[in-house]
Amino acid sequence: MLLLGCGLAVITFAAMALTRGQTPEPAVEKPNAASEENASISVIPAVFKTVSEAGGELRMAGTSEPNVVLVLSQSGKRIGDTQVDRTGNWTAVLPIDPRETQAINLIVTLPDGTRVRSDETLFRIPKTDTDTSAPTRPIDTAIEVPRAPFEIPSLVLLTTPGGPSRVIKSPFGGMPLSGPLSLGPIDYDESGGAVFRGRSERNGRVRIYANGAVIGDAPVQVDGQWFYIIAETLPRGTYDIVVALMEGSEEVTRITVPFEKMVSAADTSSGGGLYVSFGEKRWQVRRDLLGGGAQYTAIFAPLTP
Repeated sequence: MLLLGCGLAVITFAAMALTRGQTPEPAVEKPNAASEENASISVIPAVFKTVSEAGGELRMAGTSEPNVVLVLSQSGKRIGDTQVDRTGNWTAVLPIDPRETQAINLIVTLPDGTRVRSDETLFRIPKTDTDTSAPTRPIDTAIEVPRAPFEIPSLVLLTTPGGPSRVIKSPFGGMPLSGPLSLGPIDYDESGGAVFRGRSERNGRVRIYANGAVIGDAPVQVDGQWFYIIAETLPRGTYDIVVALMEGSEEVTRITVPFEKMVSAADTSSGGGLYVSFGEKRWQVRRDLLGGGAQYTAIFAPLTP
């Protein structure tokens, strides 16, 4: 079951230099068991806080264990590194190849050689002519997929196993919106759990329907966000999902999107294999989880008049 929350703080950081390159990560001697145990208890894992795409570059910032080297990895290769400052802040800039899918992992490198991988993966996925599937090595959550043409829509997605996916850039240029109500991505897993979320500029509750049946209500939080979690109750299939903003018993507005709980893709290997289904109104991203299972995210286009 997905146990997800909503919302990520937006923080800006001082710029720091990033060493670029495509050199493989150097071999690291495995520390003793005591060191591994201490690291697992005390090390602050690296996380992304802000990500932007402009001028052919991905600009990233986040937090981590202070005073360490942070390695940026893709497909098991070091693609850059940056020094985390004494306050635990880091920044990095990577070039974008518009034709290539990128999957960026963060690895904290401690002075004793211990490496601690972040749970987060930052995906940049360009549209290809057909749905694409790409298994990867079990030891890495990075991916390699076929190249795509230039000047095409792309998705920038931040993911965490069992956590909420954050759409940083939508291939559709926006999300479904009706008056004060919006609908973000829908995350789900293979057990039937799903998470619905979005925002509202008005107070009230959001009522969620699947093929006309009410599946739950979610209050609008004080910060304008709403989310609803269901567990093991939504089987695979195709649904018209409706989210309606309610004030008392009155419906203010509603959003309807075409949703499909995908069947498992042909790639069943663990470790970060990627499957992307492209559509005019919906993209779906499936990625394998270390240890088995998969996580899915559906991203929707804005409503058409």
